[in-house]
Amino acid sequence: VVGIKTLTKTILGFFSLLSYLILLPLYTFFILKEFHGIGNVFYDYLPAENKKEHTQVLTNIQEAISAFFRGKMIICLVKGVLTWGLLSLLGVKYALIFAIIQTIASLVAFLVLLVGMIPNFVLVILDSGFNIPYLLAILAVYVLLECLESFLLTPWIMGNKTGLHPVTVIITLLIGAKLFGLFGLIIAIPLCTTLKI
Repeated sequence: VVGIKTLTKTILGFFSLLSYLILLPLYTFFILKEFHGIGNVFYDYLPAENKKEHTQVLTNIQEAISAFFRGKMIICLVKGVLTWGLLSLLGVKYALIFAIIQTIASLVAFLVLLVGMIPNFVLVILDSGFNIPYLLAILAVYVLLECLESFLLTPWIMGNKTGLHPVTVIITLLIGAKLFGLFGLIIAIPLCTTLKI
């Protein structure tokens, strides 16, 4: 009975994943294709007396959220380049691969510690043994980059891109993380920018 339940869950999970893999690109394609049409339909439903003001507010929100994502991409690229440079200086093999992982994983705060740092440690241990000073140097690089992102890049770049004060950015991220965890870190700044507008 337990085996049948497990098998059923596995099959359902597989089909669910398959449906996401098929439907997500399809939905994305049609939404992008019809995006301007959707905007026009939405515009038609706005109250006529305040249409201009509502349109301006929605345009400001769209620009601010776009600026947030541009800022995030800049932060990811800066972290990727710094990772490549610092790990190359330490003589880490495949520094470029770990820099690419750092760039992609930095889209979600602290994800890089799991998908970037741990594989790097495993590779270094397998390649050159359990060399404590070397491992500590690699750990220092990752900690330095996370501190740089949290206390300098995010407040400075996001503040410039979204029009929020750097202290507001830090407080927003802390509140988002406290209330909603990892998801809160992702949505905190766009939500705060939207509320400000």
